[in-house]
Amino acid sequence: MGERIQEIALDRRVTQVAMDLFFRKGYSAVTTDEIAYRAGISKKTLFKRYPTKKNLFDSVVDRFLSETEEELERVWTTAESDCLSKMKGFFLVVAGRAGRVSRAMMEDLARVVPDAWDRFDSFRRRVFRERIGILLHQAQEEGFLSPEWDVDLVRELLLEIISHTFIPEVIGTFSYPPPRIVEGLVNMMFRGLLTEKGRKQFGAFRISTGMQREGPISDQDT
Repeated sequence: MGERIQEIALDRRVTQVAMDLFFRKGYSAVTTDEIAYRAGISKKTLFKRYPTKKNLFDSVVDRFLSETEEELERVWTTAESDCLSKMKGFFLVVAGRAGRVSRAMMEDLARVVPDAWDRFDSFRRRVFRERIGILLHQAQEEGFLSPEWDVDLVRELLLEIISHTFIPEVIGTFSYPPPRIVEGLVNMMFRGLLTEKGRKQFGAFRISTGMQREGPISDQDT
């Protein structure tokens, strides 16, 4: 029993170290030597548990998606929250998780480990359809969303716009970090669908106070 607990603790330490390195530096820039050193284990021990760097990266993705699901579930099960508060909570989780993935990692998702990108995309689509779809219907029933909107169509349009924006080849062209992009999308698209009652209830969506763009400042910013 004690040995099993130690193994679980070791796996969590290794995947946490690997996640921090991969998401900050990109998949290609990280070596198994660096992961083993920072995790405080030998390469032999690392390879015994994860025969290849890709095996370890797949475990990192498993953990990242599992933790994201847990965060979203906590938002979903907050009994005192109304549908718009839950929706805002969902967007905050998405923005926070997206903010952990650097541009270097996004680029590697497109050209080096595209199967991992497919997993991220499938996860986002499933969660969006299952959870956001229900909340949109509730928002319309409670008068926060105009009755003129076809909620299922709105859900699919929002999903496709967000999914396309976060394609590695697309998001890499933005000079803004992912959380700022999520903020812009929510304020530009989602708030515009709400009734006056809904906008008052939802409020402004602000997650990027103090965030700076990654690119150079243009004349329009001065």
